Amino acid sequence: NEDPTQSQLETAAVINRVCRENGFLYLDNFGISESDAKLAFEKSKELFNLPEEKKAQLRQYDPATNTGFSGYATESLNKVRPPDMKEAFNVRSKNHYANDYTGAPEGFGDV
Repeated sequence: NEDPTQSQLETAAVINRVCRENGFLYLDNFGISESDAKLAFEKSKELFNLPEEKKAQLRQYDPATNTGFSGYATESLNKVRPPDMKEAFNVRSKNHYANDYTGAPEGFGDV
């Protein structure tokens, strides 16, 4: 619960600008090994390939915590446009918060 440092504020401003100008941000060499990244993509693929009836058993999205599963085309960041053509499973840092992985593939929360 500490206030951000000036350096953190400057970094956040750069990230914000890059995302607004380009629509995305690619980070490289920031502490996640290639094997961990590969495992994260494998587990995500497992989760999003679950049948719809299994996805319905996942912890559903909670706007109060910005965590949980959002089904395909159920979110719209811009309310005047059609829904976003994606599904998501939002989590927070497991070092600081308890995430609910109910219904997720085994090991999904370990990545």
